[in-house]
Amino acid sequence: MPETSTRDIIRAHQRRLMVLEEQRAQQGSHTPPAIITEINEIYRELTRLMVRNISVQKEQQPRRLRGLILLVGTGQSKKGPLDQSALDAISYHQRTLDYCWLIGSGGETGSHEAVDALLAECRHRDITASAHYVDDPFSVQESYALVTRLYAEDIRATGLREDEVIADLTGATKPMSFGMLLACGASRPTQYMVRQPEAPSTPMMLRYTLGEDQA
Repeated sequence: MPETSTRDIIRAHQRRLMVLEEQRAQQGSHTPPAIITEINEIYRELTRLMVRNISVQKEQQPRRLRGLILLVGTGQSKKGPLDQSALDAISYHQRTLDYCWLIGSGGETGSHEAVDALLAECRHRDITASAHYVDDPFSVQESYALVTRLYAEDIRATGLREDEVIADLTGATKPMSFGMLLACGASRPTQYMVRQPEAPSTPMMLRYTLGEDQA
């Protein structure tokens, strides 16, 4: 086994990214270019390390589960906030779905409208849903922290086991998706919605392995 595993490298990048993102949040528009450059370099490296360890189980759609965590984008402006894969994900799990946690982006250009529309849709389908937001949709760490908290607090409070909840990382920004993936790791179920030309998007299970966990 190598002295430094892929898991260790990713965790080190994550710790450094957390420090840099805090500095960027504090300094705002005055953030030095060197910090922005390093954030982008770490993000590219995380992408390289993590994408190579993700495989889509093409012949295995996820079981329909009782809990769903969804990243919510703004939708296609010409078609409305519900024109996105999040609604198809809800429909897929609806038969068994009791709880849905919607994660959107805050701010003037955020996804509040789409989240509100999905909340209303969940209420119409008798699904208990709640809205949660990240202030910075380009922060891996903020998304990671929010998803981690949902598992530790909100999901635990429902009495659901972690294997009864699936996280959908399709919507929103790539940094939010990677934050969710980091929070889920290899042990928590994750899925990705695949667009279909003339049909609803289809969920596919993701298998995520790191270094020594690989078969």
